[in-house]
Amino acid sequence: MLEPLRSLATLITPNLPEAAVLCEGVIALEVQLAHLLRETPHVLIKGGHGDGDEVVNRWFTGSKHRSWQWPRLPGEFHGSGCTLASAISACLAQGQTMETSLHDAQTITQYSLET
Repeated sequence: MLEPLRSLATLITPNLPEAAVLCEGVIALEVQLAHLLRETPHVLIKGGHGDGDEVVNRWFTGSKHRSWQWPRLPGEFHGSGCTLASAISACLAQGQTMETSLHDAQTITQYSLET
């Protein structure tokens, strides 16, 4: 069921465990990206399930990549990935570029989690 949807998608936003499942258990980030970018023009791998004081989200498209770092907030947040995806969609619908949409949507999501 995933394959027909992935071929229609412009962006996928898996977290680290989801990216591993999509890549059939492959853990190395570089190998995951090669696999994911074959089917989808843009990949934002979310780092919320990682460790450390910062959440690092990484965007990849073709030969371009960018990362954003956000302070890791205490607690757990159910639905934060859905909030992020919705905010990205809203920004894209307003005509923003993918990079600007990703930046603005992450800023909105981080602010909503902090307050």
